[in-house]
Amino acid sequence: MLSEATVGETHLSSHRLEPILVIDQYESVAAAARKMADHDVGSLLVLGSKRQVAGIVTERDIVTHVVAQRNDPEQMAVHHIMTRNVVSCRSDTNLNHVRQLMMGHNVRHLPVIEDGAPIGMISARDLLTRELQQWQSLAQHQSQILQDIEREHPEVVRWRRDNRGRVVID
Repeated sequence: MLSEATVGETHLSSHRLEPILVIDQYESVAAAARKMADHDVGSLLVLGSKRQVAGIVTERDIVTHVVAQRNDPEQMAVHHIMTRNVVSCRSDTNLNHVRQLMMGHNVRHLPVIEDGAPIGMISARDLLTRELQQWQSLAQHQSQILQDIEREHPEVVRWRRDNRGRVVID
């Protein structure tokens, strides 16, 4: 149900575009995990030697390539487990397209990049939150319409609400 809104509009309407958190490619996986935990995020952009985006590291990468393989996170550098081909979007990218990118690439986080520089991160949770807000708004609007009809035309409409707030037509 995502409308034609863009990433930038989502940021403006919700006052939330996850901050862009980065880690150097030579930092340890343990340092990446601590940074994610400290900031309650599921991914970090990885910066290369010239401070350019070299990849992205996610919780899933840590579980799959370190924990499940019984590697030492203190001894393993982030560049060994990061995804190198970063899928990203721009602030003017349509949210439906963002969802398609996430689904098509099986990712839950997309960096928002403008003029070659990361400016934020949008997550699947952001999309779900936006969609839930739209559904709630639609439900409120429909409820208001039903209340208006009931008030203005009680002889035409014969319905009631049950104890759970659902509309029952008698």
